[in-house]
Amino acid sequence: MVALKKESMGAVALNNQNLPALAAYVTKPKFDRAKTKTSIVHIGVGGFHRAHQALYTQEILERDGGDWGICGIGILPQDAKMRDALNAQDFLYTLVEKKDDGANVKVIGSITEFLLLQDAPQKVLAKLADAQTKIVSLTVTEKGYCLDANKELDFNHPAVAHDLANLNQPQTAVGLLVCALQQRMQKSLPSFTVLSCDNLPTNGAVTRGAVLSFAKKVDAGLARWIETNTTFPNTMVDRITPVTAPADISNLEVQHGIADAWPVVCETFRQWIVEDNFTMGRPAWEKVGVQFVSDVHAYELMKIRLLNGTHSSLAHPGILLGLKYVHEATSHPAIQAFVRRIMTDEITPQLPPVPGIDLASYQQTIIDRFASPVIQDGLPRIIMDGSQKLPNGILAPIQDCIAKNKSYAGLALSIALWIRHLRGKDEVGNSFAIVDPRSMQLQALANATPDDPMPILQLADIFGADLPKNAGFVTAVTKQLQAINRQGVLKTLQDYIQ
Repeated sequence: MVALKKESMGAVALNNQNLPALAAYVTKPKFDRAKTKTSIVHIGVGGFHRAHQALYTQEILERDGGDWGICGIGILPQDAKMRDALNAQDFLYTLVEKKDDGANVKVIGSITEFLLLQDAPQKVLAKLADAQTKIVSLTVTEKGYCLDANKELDFNHPAVAHDLANLNQPQTAVGLLVCALQQRMQKSLPSFTVLSCDNLPTNGAVTRGAVLSFAKKVDAGLARWIETNTTFPNTMVDRITPVTAPADISNLEVQHGIADAWPVVCETFRQWIVEDNFTMGRPAWEKVGVQFVSDVHAYELMKIRLLNGTHSSLAHPGILLGLKYVHEATSHPAIQAFVRRIMTDEITPQLPPVPGIDLASYQQTIIDRFASPVIQDGLPRIIMDGSQKLPNGILAPIQDCIAKNKSYAGLALSIALWIRHLRGKDEVGNSFAIVDPRSMQLQALANATPDDPMPILQLADIFGADLPKNAGFVTAVTKQLQAINRQGVLKTLQDYIQ
């Protein structure tokens, strides 16, 4: 017998060989990974994908079998770290679902391959163009789609321009999809389904628009083929998945005896709603909790506005008041009252009915999830890329309120808090990083005119063309920003909730 490889403190290194040595309570893959072919290619293997789609896929493989293994694709240079971590562990990783009375510890094995685009672009393209590949899914974050303010492909983006000039050496997810679809067309193969799992309203339609725009620049016939043969289902995804911290790795070793270079920690709640429109079949995910619908629009509006918008609305005052975690901000009386009132008075009344969902109960579920201290979700994760989160979570409901002549004072305060946080210092002067594709420009503007939000509100690729021209909107944001500067975050929140 080969001796088990051990790590520090007696933990067992995670790999195929060592699975039998893990504690009995640790859930291990219950399907034959060696015989499972990969029919799903996933672009952007981060924590969320590994806590969500990869888990659902493992569960259906265990239940029904089939060839629905996942090949992960990394398209960014930093994805080399994920490649190295997964390669060393036979593509296994540990999922820790935290709960108040402990944790569910699961080893996930549905990812059976991982390719890095920079290592072997032709191998990646060949994988996507292979007849066995039936679904190509994505979690590349909003910025990974290279969109402009109108949610259309930005042809001025340097990476998009590169891909158009070097089609067989793509750098972007959109370029990669178009190149692979072109190869499938040329081979007379059926098209795969493109399944976006990012927090974008109408994420499938947005992806479709970007892919077709790119394809039209390449070849009109290719664009027509994609339009006719490729489906882009809209989806709604939900699971709080913080960035893996060194303490998570250490705790896994000490508490559960598993040495894993990159485990995933998440909450127990999960949700996935998908439009059932697939070209080459799909796993029977509905057997393991996925909800298939004909139209996901109402569900995604509910989630993006009530959950994602509220996440941002509590994170900005939280970090300005010196808090570190989401549960601390949620438990702060003034912040919780602030986000509850926004949800109840300003967001929910503008939402369409959501089949099977009681919105009042959904709001309470959000507060309960945010308030749980077991997740330890850091506020810096929530505030990052704020300029790209703002339009969907905050600005869209404001536009609905304006159209219906309804109050949006709390949402205007949310924008003012975002602008105030762009200075990069909390109320007692402690600095924090602004992580945003436009951080230098935004921070410079916020510090140059601290009492005047107009230089930021006039950025059309964030706020669009109409809102900066709306005098009531500009006045509301200006009033709240000046109140924050004059009397502080806490008093301004209290004035709103009274």
